[in-house]
Amino acid sequence: MKILLRSPNWVGDAIMATPVPRLLRQTWPACRIHVLAKPWTAPVWEQHPDVEKIIPLAQGRAAGGAQLRELRGEKYDLGLVLPNSFSAAWLTFRAGCRERVGYATEHRGWLLTRRLPWSRAVREGARPQAYLRLAQAAGGGGTEVQERPFILQVTPAELAHAAELMGNMDRRPWVGLAPGSVASSRRWPAERFARLADRLRQNGCRVVLVGSGADAQ
Repeated sequence: MKILLRSPNWVGDAIMATPVPRLLRQTWPACRIHVLAKPWTAPVWEQHPDVEKIIPLAQGRAAGGAQLRELRGEKYDLGLVLPNSFSAAWLTFRAGCRERVGYATEHRGWLLTRRLPWSRAVREGARPQAYLRLAQAAGGGGTEVQERPFILQVTPAELAHAAELMGNMDRRPWVGLAPGSVASSRRWPAERFARLADRLRQNGCRVVLVGSGADAQ
């Protein structure tokens, strides 16, 4: 069983999808799972114990065409489409995935062989559960799923780097704040982050801002 998992497009959403390969592995113990991901979400999957291969999504028409030919050559048995976009379903369709499972959104139902309704309950529910429903449906199960832990692992080099950064720091509590987001609707106003940081420092905490290079600008 060879599976192509189309990852969500944003880091937070990708993290919420990390339980999916484990559920797939429990359904098909010998399955081979490849993750197709935007380049900025690929690191989320790099140390995942249930993922065999990570494929950064090609950018541009020429690169995209070459990648599509490579995907077809893999002859995937299942394509699991976690993003709700038309383009994500269209790609798994063109990649030749024999079975394609996703939510029936954006008039893309005809591209999927197994369509789940994007109901109000699903929309307003926890996003990790929505992803797990797709994985469970792909294996012939129902839509009731249990909560599962996220799977994030780091390398020894990353642990050593963190220890080096924090080794000379004092023992006060650390609080990480992540003020950046691509979508303005997901961003808390900067002045509120500033007030929160001041309050934390007044209560004896060290505050560190985390994010990407783009967030720094």
